[in-house]
Amino acid sequence: MHQRRVRRLLLVACSMVGVASFAWALVFASRGHWFTAGYDACSCLFCVLTAVLVRRGQLRGASALLISTIYVRLCVNTVFVDIPTPEVPRSLPLFFLVLG
Repeated sequence: MHQRRVRRLLLVACSMVGVASFAWALVFASRGHWFTAGYDACSCLFCVLTAVLVRRGQLRGASALLISTIYVRLCVNTVFVDIPTPEVPRSLPLFFLVLG
């Protein structure tokens, strides 16, 4: 029973992150921001790899890959995408408080 719940949780989480990454990759590619579109596409590929690991029954590896993908995505967004301006300060570093 527990294995099935963990499996379902990982599949739902990787599908949500994968769909969001793919959508943002399309948005940034249409605007010509190729670096951001590229790492969004990489996030989408890592989510597909997570789903493959879940299907093979390697739940620990899949969860480690998904969590590290989300963490690296947050770090890259914080450093390269969330550029502060005098009117709008950075907001993404606040997500690290939740992760801590």
